[in-house]
Amino acid sequence: MTTLFTLSARAWQLTLLFIALLSITATAQHKDYFSKEKEAKKAEKFKHEEAYEKEFEHEEEEEDFEEEMAASLERYLQEFNMTKDPALNVVPRERLIAARKFAETKWQQLLAETAIPGINWTERGPNNVGGRTRAILVDASDGTGNTVWAAGVAGGLWKTTNFSNATPTWTKANDFFDNLAVCSIVQDPANSSIIYFGTGEGYSNVDAVRGLGIWKTTNGGGAWTQLASTNNASFYYVQDLLIDNSGNLYAATHSGVRRSTDGGTSWAQVLGSSVGAGATNSASDLELGADGDVYATLGIFSPGSIFKSDAATYGANTGALGNWANITPTAGTYQRIEIATAPNDANRIYAVCQGGATYSADYLFRSSNGGTSWTSLTVPGFCDNGTADPDFTRGQAWYDFIMAVDPNDAQTVYVGGVDALRSTDGGNTWSQITSWTGANCTGQAYVHADHHVIKFINGSSTNAIWGTDGGISHTTNATATLPTFTTKNGGYNVTQFYACAVHPNSGSNYFLAGAQDNGTRKFTMAGLGSTTSFSGGDGAFCHIDQDNPNIQISAFTRNNYAVSLNGGTSIAAYPGFNNNGMFINPTDYDNTQNKLYASDVQGSYLRWDDPSTGGSTFVVINAGFAGQVSAVTVDPVTANRVWMGDDAGNVYRVDNAHTGTPTVTTFTPPGGAYVSSIDVDPTNQNRLMVCRSNYGVNSIYQLSIAGNTGTWTSFEGNLPDMPVRWGIFNPNNPDQALIATELGVWSTDNINGGTTDWDPTNIGLANVRVDMLQYRVADNLIAAATHGRGLYTATLQLGLFPSCSSLTTPANGAVGVPVTSALTWSAATNNPTGYRLDVGTTSGGTDILNNFDVGNVTTYNPPGDFPMGTFIYVTIKPYNANGNAVGCSEESFFTEGGAPCIAFAYCAASATTGCGAGDEFISNVTFNTINNTSTCAQNGAGNYTNYTGISTTVNTGTSYTLNVTNGNPFGGDQCKAWFDWNANGVFTDAGEEFTLTGSGTNNAQNWTVSVPVPGGATLASTRMRVRLTFTTGMAPCGVSSFGETEDYCITINSAGCTPPVVTAPTVTQPTCAVPTGTIVVNATGGGTLEYSVNNGTNWQASNTFSSLAAGSYTIKVRLQANPTCMASYGMNPVVLNAPTG
Repeated sequence: MTTLFTLSARAWQLTLLFIALLSITATAQHKDYFSKEKEAKKAEKFKHEEAYEKEFEHEEEEEDFEEEMAASLERYLQEFNMTKDPALNVVPRERLIAARKFAETKWQQLLAETAIPGINWTERGPNNVGGRTRAILVDASDGTGNTVWAAGVAGGLWKTTNFSNATPTWTKANDFFDNLAVCSIVQDPANSSIIYFGTGEGYSNVDAVRGLGIWKTTNGGGAWTQLASTNNASFYYVQDLLIDNSGNLYAATHSGVRRSTDGGTSWAQVLGSSVGAGATNSASDLELGADGDVYATLGIFSPGSIFKSDAATYGANTGALGNWANITPTAGTYQRIEIATAPNDANRIYAVCQGGATYSADYLFRSSNGGTSWTSLTVPGFCDNGTADPDFTRGQAWYDFIMAVDPNDAQTVYVGGVDALRSTDGGNTWSQITSWTGANCTGQAYVHADHHVIKFINGSSTNAIWGTDGGISHTTNATATLPTFTTKNGGYNVTQFYACAVHPNSGSNYFLAGAQDNGTRKFTMAGLGSTTSFSGGDGAFCHIDQDNPNIQISAFTRNNYAVSLNGGTSIAAYPGFNNNGMFINPTDYDNTQNKLYASDVQGSYLRWDDPSTGGSTFVVINAGFAGQVSAVTVDPVTANRVWMGDDAGNVYRVDNAHTGTPTVTTFTPPGGAYVSSIDVDPTNQNRLMVCRSNYGVNSIYQLSIAGNTGTWTSFEGNLPDMPVRWGIFNPNNPDQALIATELGVWSTDNINGGTTDWDPTNIGLANVRVDMLQYRVADNLIAAATHGRGLYTATLQLGLFPSCSSLTTPANGAVGVPVTSALTWSAATNNPTGYRLDVGTTSGGTDILNNFDVGNVTTYNPPGDFPMGTFIYVTIKPYNANGNAVGCSEESFFTEGGAPCIAFAYCAASATTGCGAGDEFISNVTFNTINNTSTCAQNGAGNYTNYTGISTTVNTGTSYTLNVTNGNPFGGDQCKAWFDWNANGVFTDAGEEFTLTGSGTNNAQNWTVSVPVPGGATLASTRMRVRLTFTTGMAPCGVSSFGETEDYCITINSAGCTPPVVTAPTVTQPTCAVPTGTIVVNATGGGTLEYSVNNGTNWQASNTFSSLAAGSYTIKVRLQANPTCMASYGMNPVVLNAPTG
């Protein structure tokens, strides 16, 4: 008899949407999670019933099928939206291949100098809580059965050699395999030194991790190598592995059953729709008969079928393409199928099948003739916390589904779903032998729910291992009426955490961490230790009050919480609010105001007002957000200010968040993406780090805020394209940052926009997804919540790096520096062992020197001359054994032979309307020898006019009058001028701004001011800017509504200097007959003069320059006795035209 499961219309809709999403994304979905309705019922139940404590004791919640589907879909959508490439609407996990290669290159080339130094991670556990385990191998090379291999679906491969001990010692094989999603393992029966493991969890659960092929060892696990033939999309998901009696290797993949006859060097597809065998390529199970026959099943969310290849018929060609028979029972339609062969009876086979229209175990079959015919059996139900359920998988046959036969008795068969059952009469009747609740049934032993693998040890009928969502369980009396089980998870740390919280006290080993399927765990031990349960369900975000650590909060999906008021000793309340928010709901706790802020529905956030008393007062604020809140950070400085990000990419500053009428300021980035975290610079609350977790986007931004305006600067730099789930500034040095990625923790010691250099920072950690980072101020501890390898901590080192150095010669900002100059700088403190130089002709450039190591010296003479008339940019980076100096500033100087007035790219200034519309404009500027009259028609684009070809010479310590005439005065006009006295390219230094006084028509026609030239002004050609407009608060840069801006050059000489007077030169233009020209410089003034027509690069005593090619020439004249006393021709440059005709 079979159990028929009928779906409601709502469930069918969910199912169809589920399958549609699956086909679009080919990514994971589906796991057993709370629905909103069920959570509300559970939360109410947990408040009033003793069963709450019992259920949380075992950290597991199971849901009714229809409600599971709704929650599973919602959790899938959250993860999908977090990581999809917005441009493609898929999750391109294959990009992690390039990311892994980049990380390996960084390590191999020892280029981790840009990582924050001194970070060494310590594993904290839990060493008593396992995680989802689908692969177990009892090593045949050990006749005692003590050597066992096991693998977590995101935590990698582990081994113990003392499994029979009460607390076996588990050792990880390698935390830096290219992929840790180990889901299948097989040993060569002919050579026990050869073992293979396959990666990728292909059952479509929401938190499945994609694999990267198959690994092989030929020395019993001493060393592993990825099979190059499997480093491709065909092997992204390897559900099962098998080796037959002829040594052929089989892999059950999403691209069909594949077979290798050469130990994995090459492969051929032998089953699947691509080769005309079966209606799908999704393979699920592989089994070997006692006579060497090979069995395989197809069907994962697709039509299921069973195939057999007869060893007696095909011999060494068993399993080859075309050598398979379809032996699927004809009694129904199926999807995933699990089979089990009897080791002592070649004819006995069992098959349990997921229904083709449901997610339940709908069919059970037995064959006594190798699959030639089948007997239909009744699918067993089970006792679920006192309630009978007709389906032992509770609608999860696609997920937790396993079967095994006693090695010595073909009549004894086991099935595993939510719990395990046993039949001793060939599947006719069944008895339940485990209970995930541990209560309210008939005394079955507790084993964590969701069973995935059953292995018998060395042919024993009684000694067996179970792999579940809770890790490893072991029984030595499997045939007893009620077998006893013990967990063997000590040190087997494959826990998948979403979040963590740290106790504020220095040196404390108390942490909370929220885990998938294992509740919120409480850490109290030093080093690697065991944990206890703080609260159950699926653990999510958690918080410990940093002012009063007695207040502790955990969440178990959406807005359902547990709160302790006595430091975690007991739970005071289980408030469940409106069940809105995300499945793993982002929250943050205000330690000062004792309020918790959380995501709610799109556009809104939830505020819990009294968590510190265990109350349940909350309010939902409709803040008008564009998306749903995906990140929450309470500002560390401004009271009642909360920063929130949404799944559309926006960041919101919410002021007065504690009221019903908060003030919301929106900062919209370039391009939308899922905001995964926000961190506030502890030294500058207007500087944020915004992380985004999608593929295909800039993942890390600096958001700099001035008032209500934000500037977004990406500092993703060379980080590979992978999700970034969390980021924090180094609180001791906010020029540094750490981020949580799909490949562990990465860091940079110098945030520098697009040139930021990131390095993996995983010493002691693993190539594992990290979901959250938390920092403790008291002792500089960092905690990392990994999704597959538990919790880790490290300490940020302080005071170990050298200080920065500064240029001494040339000085920063120097002008007219000789091109042959050497560089000299101040010695750094903290025992530097060397200096690296970046030198370039553009800001941030390295075209002269790129990270050049000069050794432990404070002077260096570049091999060639600097370019003339050019700004040179220098960054000096001291280093020692502990790392680089951080935050070192770029400095610059300007070489001889050029004028900063022209060379600098001064800031832009413009106006939207000017004289062309009848508005104000500048009609005359008079300053020393400058007397420039212009008409409206001469205005430049944007009402900015560049008159830097007109110049005058002034002396330090002398005052000059600036007069400006307004060609069309209006009441309310303003006029200002700026002088770049230090020739550094900006007008914002002290003493550089002058406000002119108006008179005449409307008090706005004639403007004047006295301008004293500072004694410390740089002796160089620099710039003067004059701006006239109708506004107040006028700045030298930017856009105004009306008016005009004009720029001029001024040459600054030393005090007491009477510079020459330069008049119009005598110019002979080139002709066709004489293709060169002549310039005779005309000047008068005190004493012998020297002349230049190339802006002071070369000087001569004669004022005649002949044989000049066509081009532009800049005339300067100086006193021979005082070379700093010079003047420029006011109408520079002089142009010699190329001859024509």
